[in-house]
Amino acid sequence: MDIKDIKDYRSKELTAYVLGISLIIMYIEGIWSFNNLNLEMLQLFSTIINSLLSTSIMIIFVIIADSVIANKVKERIVFWQKSMPGTTVFSDIKNEKIKDDRFTREAVLYQYSEIYDKLSGISSEKERKKLENAVWYGIYKKHKTEKMIEVSNRDYLLCRDLTSVNIIILIMYLGLSVVLQMFTLKWKAIVFLAFMYIISMIAARIKAQRFVLNVIAEDVC
Repeated sequence: MDIKDIKDYRSKELTAYVLGISLIIMYIEGIWSFNNLNLEMLQLFSTIINSLLSTSIMIIFVIIADSVIANKVKERIVFWQKSMPGTTVFSDIKNEKIKDDRFTREAVLYQYSEIYDKLSGISSEKERKKLENAVWYGIYKKHKTEKMIEVSNRDYLLCRDLTSVNIIILIMYLGLSVVLQMFTLKWKAIVFLAFMYIISMIAARIKAQRFVLNVIAEDVC
């Protein structure tokens, strides 16, 4: 995977996800029903879906929607007030809050002894997190073209953006149903979108942790 293609999921997975969620919302709204499906309707659905996925119209819509939210805001949507893994990775390894079978605590403490010396002299939690993240990012830059790092980075970014897209779809649904009254507000749709948000948020947190540890593993091993 070339580094320039790391966000190609916007035109693939993210677009398909938006389309799938939209179809489910339309089903909840009663716009279409399984009871009314026939061969002709299935063929029509297939044609419409394939057309949307293969044309730039849906892709452009998804890119615009995804770009509305800044990266910092996306991170807050995923992590809330919880620290991002890169800001505490060295402290967490030292304090045995996170472990990885690919490296030992002792190996990390030895390789990054200078970093730990600097961290021990910082009393401010904010400054300590800032330093940890800066050091981790520096290590990431050395290995960012490694296949494992590219894949884990892409996985995290995809799950992060899926989480943000759920919020965008929820806002759009509320706007269309409450403000413009194009739909009848259905609580089933709200619960469904909230459920999808929670699932994608958990996935993004797991992928972020894996991404951060992959960088350390690549550097230590």
